[in-house]
Amino acid sequence: MYNMDYEKNLENLKTVMANSYDGALITPGSNLFYLTGLNPQNVLERLFLAIVYPQKEPILIIPELFEDEIERSSVNFEEVYVWDDTEDPHEFLSKALKDFEKNHGNLLIEDSMSADVLMKIKEQIGDFSWDPLSLETSRFRKIKSEDEIDYMSKAAEIADKTYERLLEENLIGKTEIEVAARIDYLLKKLGASGSSFETIVASGPNSANPHHFPTKRCLQEGDMVILDFGARYKSYCSDISRTIALGYPPEGAKEVYELVQRALTEAKEILRVDLEAKEVDKKARDIIEEGGYGDNFIHRVGHGIGLDAHEEPYLTGQNEEKIKKGMTFTIEPGIYLKGHFGVRIEDDIWVKDKKSVSLTKSSREMICIK
Repeated sequence: MYNMDYEKNLENLKTVMANSYDGALITPGSNLFYLTGLNPQNVLERLFLAIVYPQKEPILIIPELFEDEIERSSVNFEEVYVWDDTEDPHEFLSKALKDFEKNHGNLLIEDSMSADVLMKIKEQIGDFSWDPLSLETSRFRKIKSEDEIDYMSKAAEIADKTYERLLEENLIGKTEIEVAARIDYLLKKLGASGSSFETIVASGPNSANPHHFPTKRCLQEGDMVILDFGARYKSYCSDISRTIALGYPPEGAKEVYELVQRALTEAKEILRVDLEAKEVDKKARDIIEEGGYGDNFIHRVGHGIGLDAHEEPYLTGQNEEKIKKGMTFTIEPGIYLKGHFGVRIEDDIWVKDKKSVSLTKSSREMICIK
């Protein structure tokens, strides 16, 4: 069972909306789940929409196929419009939007809303200004509750166990696709509802591509292999990267690995309340630059994590936002030598109090599988 206080989350949104927004239009995704507990999967082209008002209960438009989903919500709806495949859901949309038809003002729109839904809404209530919903929800979602940390800790534990199980297997000769499929299987076997994102297995020269998509390339002796994956547990994510060597690592790999490992360790050590986010990126980047590989660290050092694998706040060199108690991040420095190999090591971090705690705990030492 979930222990989330959806009503509190919804009231927080309504409070900030009161002085600035006439409503919020929300389609399925992490925001809808955070605010209502509704988490429908594979809605596809069917209209599923919640309309939140600052001064009254929300309205819901829902396909009949997903009617059972309502039982999972602990919030009250002013009206629920249930439609079947013989009906035009946009007629219900017209009814639901009636409070907006004669007004103009400001609306919050779900960031991931599909263009066809947005265009239908705009046809009916075009005389409004639009802001992304995350502009408001992110301020609450950045700070995790104890229940959220429990779910994320479990997701991290599943990822750790998956990595440890994988190390027991003979990986040489298997394709990247096969290893990725094995990781996805182990995640579910060990208790995840699924993967947080598309699993990355990048071997040999492919490991120099930070977001490589697994191919039919077989893992070979002498490869460095980046494994980047995460578990989803009760809708919350983990995100872990480990880099292993198959047989004897290539020339220079040990030096690069130790540099990345040091960057990770020292960046984690300084992550604390009231530090500016950019300082975490700077710490890791300075270490890698001093080691002579600054041009080979080609991405930010980390990102927020929670209901989404990537969410605010981001640990970039430009972000001056101050770290707050309850925030959760990944820290993932990497070095990528095109045509040769790459190394990335990543942990999930919780800012517990004045210090931070690593939720992912599996070994960060360089492991050579022979």
